[in-house]
Amino acid sequence: MVKITPRFILLLIFVSQSLLSQSIKHQADEIVFSLVTTSTKSNWSPTVVKSGATLSWKASATGMIDQLRPNTNNPSFDLSTTRSSEVTIIAISSDGASGLTEIRIGDLLISSLDITKATNLIALNCSQNILKELNVNNNSSLENIICFFNELSILDITQNKNLSSLSCSFNTIKNLDLSSNILLTSFEANDNLLESLNIQNGNNSNINIFDSS
Repeated sequence: MVKITPRFILLLIFVSQSLLSQSIKHQADEIVFSLVTTSTKSNWSPTVVKSGATLSWKASATGMIDQLRPNTNNPSFDLSTTRSSEVTIIAISSDGASGLTEIRIGDLLISSLDITKATNLIALNCSQNILKELNVNNNSSLENIICFFNELSILDITQNKNLSSLSCSFNTIKNLDLSSNILLTSFEANDNLLESLNIQNGNNSNINIFDSS
């Protein structure tokens, strides 16, 4: 039987307050973006550019011990460990996604990407992955999208009116509508399955790089 003493009670109070503090801090953190990867690299490393609070990261998968990387915008994970599922990686921040302006995650075997909360994102490089979908409808500040060598069949950029450069070559895209992208200066969409391409944006004279072959 545990003897209840004043010291024991104080210890319980301290532990309870500590756990409550950690819980409140966790609740205050906000998921900035998330992704899923099939990679087995021992040095899997994304890079982001973000002002304000640095990001903290968590990699989790069935059969794998969670890997935590606090306070860094350039983490490195060992994904070569034994597991029985894809790896889900989340990036969180105490001040949200407002300061996140660039994500570079090329050639990391990413199969799914959620950047809907990164509304101030300016540049995205997710090339050379295995993405079947890429939702950028919430990312109206995007100026540069690099997503070549994926498995995209659809790419909707009608909400990205600030877009100046798009590189989406080597996918399976059938239709592209550029009519809303009046600031576009560079467009590369070669080696797709294009059946329809609308480039009537009223300002085509600005485009100095164009390839849809």
